[in-house]
Amino acid sequence: LRCRARLDALHGLRSKLSDAALSSLLEHWCFVEDRGLNDGRALFHGWNHFFPRFKHRLPLSHRALCAWERLAPSREGKPVPWEVITVVVRELVKEERYEEGVAIWFLYDVYAREQDLDGLRAEDVSGRGDSFAVRLGVAARGERSKTGPDQGAVVDDPVLSRILIEAKSRLTPSEKVFPFSPAYLRGHWARVLEKIGF
Repeated sequence: LRCRARLDALHGLRSKLSDAALSSLLEHWCFVEDRGLNDGRALFHGWNHFFPRFKHRLPLSHRALCAWERLAPSREGKPVPWEVITVVVRELVKEERYEEGVAIWFLYDVYAREQDLDGLRAEDVSGRGDSFAVRLGVAARGERSKTGPDQGAVVDDPVLSRILIEAKSRLTPSEKVFPFSPAYLRGHWARVLEKIGF
């Protein structure tokens, strides 16, 4: 019985040492060698395959891999030049989808994501003349932009600023500036890109 307890303790120590070593290697690959996420996944799952006795006993390594996955962009699209944006906006306007066209134009102008539109309310925007600013990721509402909570952005294009100021004047403070979901906008974006052959 004492021998079995010693073996169990040794096995536990081995799994802790293996976990520490594997998590250190994952961190090194991610931050120092700048390897791809798939290398990290292959290492972690390969380790579990070849050493099944350590499976479910690698909490540090699992956390390191999850953190790496959060850092790595999972679905990054190809770059889209301004000329393509203008064609997409023009196509949406021709289809009388004005709000969707302005939303695409706005996202491109302030380098925002579709998710940032979802929480954007009239009270989060301010401007007059050719100047327009927005608050993104309002922490009081539990929101977060890609750079964190309570961020701001300034619209560079004066024509877009005037359009947004006019749109805001028709809304109550709690109304959404763009009354549709990110998925809805993504659907129109993909459809128009396919239509124009991009």
